[in-house]
Amino acid sequence: MSGTVAGATDERTNRLLRVGGGPAQTEGPPSPAAALTRAGPPDDGRRGAPRLTVAPSLASARCWDAFAQACDASFWSSRGGAWMWQFKLHARFRLRFFDLILTTPAGERCKIGQCAVGLGPRLRVIADGLTLKPDYADLWPVAMESLLGHLGPGRYVYGSFWSTEVPRHRAILRLPHTRVVAVRRLVVEAIDLKRAERWSDFLGRVSRNIVRNARGFHQAHADRRFIVRHGVGCLTLLPKAIRLRRRMYDRKRIAFSQTRAVVSYVMRSLLLRRYVLMRVTVAGRRVLASAGTVAFGESVSFLDGASAPTPAGAGWDVLLHAIEDAHRSGRTRFQLGYTDVTDEFDGGDWVSPVRYRRDCRARAIETSLFAFDFAVEGAGDRSIPPVLLERTDPCWTGEARA
Repeated sequence: MSGTVAGATDERTNRLLRVGGGPAQTEGPPSPAAALTRAGPPDDGRRGAPRLTVAPSLASARCWDAFAQACDASFWSSRGGAWMWQFKLHARFRLRFFDLILTTPAGERCKIGQCAVGLGPRLRVIADGLTLKPDYADLWPVAMESLLGHLGPGRYVYGSFWSTEVPRHRAILRLPHTRVVAVRRLVVEAIDLKRAERWSDFLGRVSRNIVRNARGFHQAHADRRFIVRHGVGCLTLLPKAIRLRRRMYDRKRIAFSQTRAVVSYVMRSLLLRRYVLMRVTVAGRRVLASAGTVAFGESVSFLDGASAPTPAGAGWDVLLHAIEDAHRSGRTRFQLGYTDVTDEFDGGDWVSPVRYRRDCRARAIETSLFAFDFAVEGAGDRSIPPVLLERTDPCWTGEARA
């Protein structure tokens, strides 16, 4: 199935093609009437317009991941990440990978995007979202309409927890025959890392308590060392990490499923093996702290961590070590987690409901995870995935919490 790039978008696309790409324009998204035509064969007045086609992808896993990283997509957009994300939403599915191809009037073809979709009996899950080259980001409406025309009617899920794509739950309503049925408004809380910035200058940007606690711990435990493992090797540290997390959650009286945590560790160590890392802090025979991260594209995401109740500062010490490693490797963003926000959030100054993220001076990157129907009459027996009904604890309510 293909769509025609027309009107204002046609002029911009032709301009991009002539100059070989360029930054996205700032004039704002074109109206649906100006930017889109129906997917399918163009009429006689559109035969000279560029066309966007959805086609099965022949890219290798390595090439697929390289494209996603170049587009600054989240790790859920990787081949392995797409599989992991599907399991969060449905157990039975066929995972399909698609390329988004732009064809010029002269017949030249250029891949401008890609996406992975899990086709299940009740859901069609677009893993993370459409991954588009930044120069073609404002072709999202025609790309999305072309994909829906290719896949057909059904209930779809779009977005993810760690996505830094702008919220799309309103933009989808501008496409024909769509209806949003559930939305989670989210922010990804991230620290900006500057390649030219010295590490000492970065430490000056975060709370003094962080630096003081980490340095105090290091001075009191000069024998502390980090055990670092990558990929499948992370599983060798699994018992230590699970034990720390279980004890930490017991102290805080927070429910913790050890089985669920083990399954999550195993899956990401296998499916994201090129990108995951686990580090634990050891002093003598004691395991004092742990941190699990995944590095993909411009970002390093902090998936989980734990620390012993004493000595103080071990948790900050391992977290700063992970951030410094991301800074040294040239990453531009360290993502601390995600938080649900209410409809009252207006995108203004961010005050995290999680204290340690406030101390890190994290900023908010808005995104959304939502379910919508395309060309479906009535709700029928189509259910809403539980992940759309969950909320982080704490979530943003406009008031900071300890």
